[in-house]
Amino acid sequence: MNKLVELYEISQALENLEDFSDELLYTQISTELEQRTDGIMRYIIGNNSNITAIDYEIQRLKDRKEYMIKKNNKVEDMVKQYMIESGQKKISTPIGDFSIRKSTGIVIEDESKISEEFWTTKVKTEVVIDKLKLKEYLKDNTVSGAYIEERQNLNIK
Repeated sequence: MNKLVELYEISQALENLEDFSDELLYTQISTELEQRTDGIMRYIIGNNSNITAIDYEIQRLKDRKEYMIKKNNKVEDMVKQYMIESGQKKISTPIGDFSIRKSTGIVIEDESKISEEFWTTKVKTEVVIDKLKLKEYLKDNTVSGAYIEERQNLNIK
């Protein structure tokens, strides 16, 4: 901060120099200003290099995170498939438990076949299907374009 104040003072001195006839004073002030700005330029270039390196590292870490998430999902799917095929509902380990529970979810095959009564307007002013309302209705009725699907979910605690 102190260097910037000095730089400001030097640039003000240069602007306030009314008489450019004092060539020596003008040259001294200009040289000092150039030396200070050279240091600031080096600082900015150095920071820009760091920013570029940080951006690269952020992207590298995002890619790594995505890879690890996909790998975890594959392993979880393998455990879930093994448990379903072997009929095991729960596997306990010293650090956590795997368990299978049934759940239901809506599968919408064709949105255009869903009645307007199941559509709702979200805050984004996007018209979407009200899946909770549709699920309740599908428990006792049928709707062309949607059905309740029974699923197996893996819980890790």
